[in-house]
Amino acid sequence: MSGLGSVKWLEEIKRIVNEQQRSILDAELPEELVVGALKSSKIRFVWSGGYLRCFGSEPRSGDFSAVEAFLRYGGHALDEAYEYGSYEIEE
Repeated sequence: MSGLGSVKWLEEIKRIVNEQQRSILDAELPEELVVGALKSSKIRFVWSGGYLRCFGSEPRSGDFSAVEAFLRYGGHALDEAYEYGSYEIEE
């Protein structure tokens, strides 16, 4: 895959989101594509007290990148922590 530009639907993402096209929005993405997109993210995460927490772009002790969060905890955990601020991780 040659980067984000190779995904045709990305050009129409606003329309797809507005129309809630679940077959596209819920599709499994190749890990290579996800990691490539997350590399440009400045959002930071931290795990503490059983929760993955999203902290914006300000560095904090023990925090890690969106790529690291994705590789450690998966896309669902990353999405939930980003959307709601935290996500419970069972050990």
